[in-house]
Amino acid sequence: MPDETTVCKFRHLLEEHHLREEILGTVNLHLQAKGVRITTGTIVDPTLIHAPSSTKNREQSRDPEMHQAKKGKNWYCGMKAHMGVDSKTKIIHTAVATAANVSDVVILPDLLHSEETRVWGAGAYITSNHRCYLL
Repeated sequence: MPDETTVCKFRHLLEEHHLREEILGTVNLHLQAKGVRITTGTIVDPTLIHAPSSTKNREQSRDPEMHQAKKGKNWYCGMKAHMGVDSKTKIIHTAVATAANVSDVVILPDLLHSEETRVWGAGAYITSNHRCYLL
């Protein structure tokens, strides 16, 4: 399992070369060609990705895109990976990376493919515009 520094370096490479959406799009096209379909239900879920909180690095600073977020009673420094997952095949169809302090509900529209009849997620995804069944 890669550590936080490795994940952050990889993320920066993907962003620098504008490859995040292209890679996920290519994987989804391959799956469609193999007969795997995205259905009408989506599970949404954020995952905290920890960033090194230490400034003991070459630049002697923290990554400016990393922020703090509270989960339960604990505080974390890093970012979130928000995933939209097909409820039938369990394949990720959408991925959005944000700073850890970005509210989950703000990202919800970006995680949906617009043909959902149902959305499942944590309480943080419940809005007046989207009915989200609690997991």
